[in-house]
Amino acid sequence: MVMPPEPVQHAGALNDASTSTSGGPARKRARPIPATKPVIRKRGRRLSLSRLTDMPLDVIFEILSHLHPGDLLNVARTTKLFYRLMIRQSSVTIWKAALRNVPGLPECPAGMTEMGFASLMFSNHCHICGKTGCNAIEWQFCARFCKSCREDRTIFFKLREVGHVVDHEYMLEILPSMVKGKDTFLRVDDIMDLNEKLEDIDRRHALDENAIERAVEDLVEGRLHKRDRRTDIARCKEWDEKRGRDRERQLDEMREQRRDAVWEKLTELGLGQERNLLRGYDREHLNRMEGMKEPTPFTQRGWDKVGQHIIVWVRNCRNSRIREERLKPYKEALDALLPHLNSFVRANPLEAIYPTAIDFFMSPQIRPIVEGLVQLGVDSLDTKRFKELIPEVCRTHTDMVRAHVVKLLPPWLQNRQDDTSDPLESALVWFRCFDSSGLHPMNECHHTSIAYPRIIGHKHIHENVKTIFEPQNADDDLVNAVGWSWSLQSSRFSSQELSTNITFDHHLSFHAAQIVELCGLDPATALYSDMDSLDARVACVTCKQVMTWRKAVTHIVKPAHRSHRCSHGAWVLLNEEDIHQVKKAEDRYKPKVTTARFYCYFCRTFGGSWWSSGYKGLKGLKEHLSHSHNIVKLRPKLHVDYYFFLGEPTCDDELPDTLCYKNLGFKVSTPALVAEGW
Repeated sequence: MVMPPEPVQHAGALNDASTSTSGGPARKRARPIPATKPVIRKRGRRLSLSRLTDMPLDVIFEILSHLHPGDLLNVARTTKLFYRLMIRQSSVTIWKAALRNVPGLPECPAGMTEMGFASLMFSNHCHICGKTGCNAIEWQFCARFCKSCREDRTIFFKLREVGHVVDHEYMLEILPSMVKGKDTFLRVDDIMDLNEKLEDIDRRHALDENAIERAVEDLVEGRLHKRDRRTDIARCKEWDEKRGRDRERQLDEMREQRRDAVWEKLTELGLGQERNLLRGYDREHLNRMEGMKEPTPFTQRGWDKVGQHIIVWVRNCRNSRIREERLKPYKEALDALLPHLNSFVRANPLEAIYPTAIDFFMSPQIRPIVEGLVQLGVDSLDTKRFKELIPEVCRTHTDMVRAHVVKLLPPWLQNRQDDTSDPLESALVWFRCFDSSGLHPMNECHHTSIAYPRIIGHKHIHENVKTIFEPQNADDDLVNAVGWSWSLQSSRFSSQELSTNITFDHHLSFHAAQIVELCGLDPATALYSDMDSLDARVACVTCKQVMTWRKAVTHIVKPAHRSHRCSHGAWVLLNEEDIHQVKKAEDRYKPKVTTARFYCYFCRTFGGSWWSSGYKGLKGLKEHLSHSHNIVKLRPKLHVDYYFFLGEPTCDDELPDTLCYKNLGFKVSTPALVAEGW
């Protein structure tokens, strides 16, 4: 009897049994857990349609006949074998069946194959090079052309370039053409065929007198055939245009569905009511934003990507709408007050200084009036009381700014012994502006000096007030209303801007003392008014120029003269006779009637007419007065009907102009200048 073999034990099992403390059977060890391996996703092998040709042809034809023409074209372009199969004559039934699958598609035009017709209507490939992206069909050629092929001179000619190729240019009218921009393109092959036909007619006419008549008959027959073909093409063109309109309407519906879904998300955030409150241009901008313009279904993933940008935009539109609703009554109140302010400005000289619009309307005297107009309406305005307050507010503001400007003066000017006059009126008080924030040359003040009282209204002692996008109180609404008014500048006086940009110029003050002493006055007590009443003229010997005392002070900071640093000995005071002659010479350089720029006195507004460009010549000013103000004057008067925009009193545009000694027009008699060879 054969006994079964005894089981063989592994060495590990024996060792475990020998080391066991108990006499029982050995314990089984737990099977180790294998480490988890990352799952590698393999892309499946791309299947080929080459085995499809192994099927019976009738089965293949039955399958392909149910496809859309565009899909059938894609199948035909997969392999060369399929392409050869689809261009066979036996495949015509497939193409006809595929074309019948498109509802409303016209019949294939005469002279075209079904495959060519399908390629024309349902493919965007160039018919010459095969490049994609040719969406426009050139119906004269029944083909699509890319820009590269159209610009290729071996394929197309421009109409203006074929005069040397075809003698009879009138025959070109029978050739198909396409218009792109200002150019008309003709196919080179058509031109060559036409040229050959014309040459053939000439040869036949030399042999047969009836050749011309037969050529005309052929031409008429060809035109009749082309007329029938044009009718078929016109139907195809009409169907293609209708397809484009239907597709655009379908895309618009998809976009509208997407926008509805987006607005549902916005409604959940409390912004749904803004859909009917958005302004036209805001709605158009929102519809063009990413996330709103795509003709694709709405998804949560897409919303997570662009939703925050849309939410911020809609919230900004809501804040803008609320801001405009709040500032509207304040804007109406300002419009009721501005005519009285403009009348006050026009009744005062050009040199008068006024507070900015924000400083004026926020003053303690005017602020209650504005709030009363907002609450009770503009009809409640007390015009008489308001006009009485205007000079007082302007005076109070000027005194406040003057107090800050005085702090810029050195101690020896602040503590003058003569307490009867304002220290700012001293002829030794001169300031410089070092602001460089402006990019335009007119915004830079480095090359001129600023005297009192123009320093009170200097533009660089004010800070620009930006629009408050989320107004919190009535003052914010008033500030926004000022910024909303096109005729008002949104700025206010700032002591910080004054101390940052403006400084007392000790160098100019020292030079002014020399000029004052040269004119015979005491620099310690001389005032601006004293020097202006003298109306003297001084000459810079180094630069050979004659100027007023104000321009003499600022002369040393001009770039052209800064290197000279003209000393006291380089200045000469002209005698009375020469001053009289210089004033006559200055009159010759006054603004000309035909070339000067005149500014309308009636257009002066509170806040300044800084946006006005003036009118060239007195003729332009007269036309403006007649058209805008119904004022007809033969000779308008200075400071009554017009004025000249001169800028700062010490700038180069200030009259009278500085004169070079060559332009004086007379021989000077001042001994010091005669000694210098003038």
